[in-house]
Amino acid sequence: MAVDLKIDKNSALQAGELDLPKAENIYLDVIDETVPVYYGKTRVSKEIIASPNYKGSTIDVGATLEYQTCDDKLCYLPVSSL
Repeated sequence: MAVDLKIDKNSALQAGELDLPKAENIYLDVIDETVPVYYGKTRVSKEIIASPNYKGSTIDVGATLEYQTCDDKLCYLPVSSL
């Protein structure tokens, strides 16, 4: 996957599915594959709700955004950002 938003395991949370805009699938000669591509600014989101049995007032949410960028000549190594 070209992009993913991973939520750290936490029994107080329930995370939904990743919500991405519709991608354009293009063929990249450099890797000989067809991949989903997003141009310009792209909003990545995931719904997170407190578990029904959680009784606290705050929850720390840890997350990692994983993505890979390419241009017309090169695909860069995947990146993880906290």
